[in-house]
Amino acid sequence: MLRHAPAGISLARLFVAVWLLRLAWQGKRTACSTLMAVSVLADLADGILARRVGDPVALRRQRRIDRQADAVFTVAAPLAACRLCPEAPGQLRMPIAALVVVQAAGMLACLSRFRRLPRYYSSAYKWCAGAVGLALAGRVAGGYLRVGLRPALWLLTLAHLEALGITLLLDSFRQPVRSIRWVRLRRADVGIDCAVLSLEDQGRDQWIDGMYERGLSTTLRPADSVAG
Repeated sequence: MLRHAPAGISLARLFVAVWLLRLAWQGKRTACSTLMAVSVLADLADGILARRVGDPVALRRQRRIDRQADAVFTVAAPLAACRLCPEAPGQLRMPIAALVVVQAAGMLACLSRFRRLPRYYSSAYKWCAGAVGLALAGRVAGGYLRVGLRPALWLLTLAHLEALGITLLLDSFRQPVRSIRWVRLRRADVGIDCAVLSLEDQGRDQWIDGMYERGLSTTLRPADSVAG
């Protein structure tokens, strides 16, 4: 039963995202903001629970439904917020424009290089996307909670900028990628490994040449000895 729980939570999030629009059009601000926050927290919980269960089939099922729920929530939540807070897009036009430009640049770069969307599941993106979801719920709720959406949008823009940097640094597409720092460390490790192998090859060749000059080529280079 537990192995089906993560997919069940993701499926519930899918229906909740649709229900947000109904609540918004009914003008139920408190219920809509509460449901937004619960959906964001459930998005965090279903992934953690799926990894704890450890069933590969259940994990794949949960990820498939989770992507669909994320897509629906990404469309439904801003529409609901705009319905209840029609002044928000005008007040937040700068961070929204920056987010759209950086995200579009990252998508175009990844599509041109790898023919894939930049879904790296980086740590920064996960936390910043969750912060935007909670901040959007706070904006709908009003009061002091409404001020958190602007910095959350800027943080999400930085996360997409990191994804663009990851795309430019990777030699081939892979996922998940934790951060751009992780990519740079991997590239440094590969460079060090290549340098060490090169030095080992040079040292072995010098050692063989030295032994050959001492007259031990019969054991080390029999082919050269016969040819001589």
